[in-house]
Amino acid sequence: MKTTGFMPLRDTLPYWPDHILGEPEFLDRVGIQKFDISGNLEDEGFEVSGTLVWFREIVMNLSELDGFSVALLSGNGYTAVPFEVEVRPEFAATLPDISLAFRFSTDLLRPVEWEDNRWKELRATDGSMRPAEVVLGGVEVTADLDGNIEFPGQPVLKLGPVQIADTGVVLEIEQVTPYFSRKQELPAAVPPGFRGLTVDSVKVHLPDGFGGDLIPGDLELEGLVIGTGGFSG
Repeated sequence: MKTTGFMPLRDTLPYWPDHILGEPEFLDRVGIQKFDISGNLEDEGFEVSGTLVWFREIVMNLSELDGFSVALLSGNGYTAVPFEVEVRPEFAATLPDISLAFRFSTDLLRPVEWEDNRWKELRATDGSMRPAEVVLGGVEVTADLDGNIEFPGQPVLKLGPVQIADTGVVLEIEQVTPYFSRKQELPAAVPPGFRGLTVDSVKVHLPDGFGGDLIPGDLELEGLVIGTGGFSG
């Protein structure tokens, strides 16, 4: 059965993981434009597929991670992405091609860029600090009712340079890996139950005169994480 129209998610979703994502207003602003139902609810293999539509960027706070949010990016005022939902035997929702960003609004990590031979903080047009973010373009995302979010293929992503508060110490983070599913096998050094990003490669730039001659101006660190428990390593 195929149906076409625009129905807000609030009126169509049988369940929403509010213990993880809260109950945001965007449930009224994201809709299903068309969908196709295959199989019967009582049978194995019951599936729903179709197209999700929104008209501006949508931001969801992750209640389990302070300062973390997920932004569904929007282009040209209109975004349509395909979706697939497997209802039985186990619920799983998949967005096979979506662009989104993980953002961290914290004074501890301030995004910067190298300009005029110095690191300069990136600010919004109103003067406020921009959040640090990892952008994922055209990726596949799968989620279940327990709040597990997975990225098939385990993409390696880039955060870019961030300054630690106002210390002048800059971390140039080139490789991060998302761990937002309890089904994923965590690296050995990461504590059980962790959700967030592991930093796989980071170069540290120290301000002139920091540590005198005992510490080199650039260092490389491993084993850092951003997520449950904050920023540590």
